[in-house]
Amino acid sequence: MRPKKRILLIDNDEYRTSLRSFMLSTHAYRVIPAATAEDAEALFGEVFPDTVLAAADFPGIGKLLQRLHECDPYVAQVVIADSGQECNVICDAYLSKPSVAELLERVRVSAARKRGPRAATPDVSRLRAELTTRSVA
Repeated sequence: MRPKKRILLIDNDEYRTSLRSFMLSTHAYRVIPAATAEDAEALFGEVFPDTVLAAADFPGIGKLLQRLHECDPYVAQVVIADSGQECNVICDAYLSKPSVAELLERVRVSAARKRGPRAATPDVSRLRAELTTRSVA
């Protein structure tokens, strides 16, 4: 049996997070939710996800995805917009109001395309150093 693909789900809306987590986990994905940018960065360095699935309306999503991409460019990044808003984020796939089938297919295809000469452990040292130097307001 193949190990489950890991998806880092970045969203600060509890309802959407629980709905997407349930949907993806019933289709053989392991979902790791993150409600804040700090959680997302910390989890990225711990679980080494295969795909990052993020809400387009998440605060600071563009900068966060850019930092995650710099650490490991072989992780697929999919951004979802539920309200049809425009998104100026560089990512592998952008979905506006996706159906369940469309979302599952895009996650599957994005992860397969991004597979490559992935290092045993991505360079997350810069993220860890940045997290330790930040002060909590």
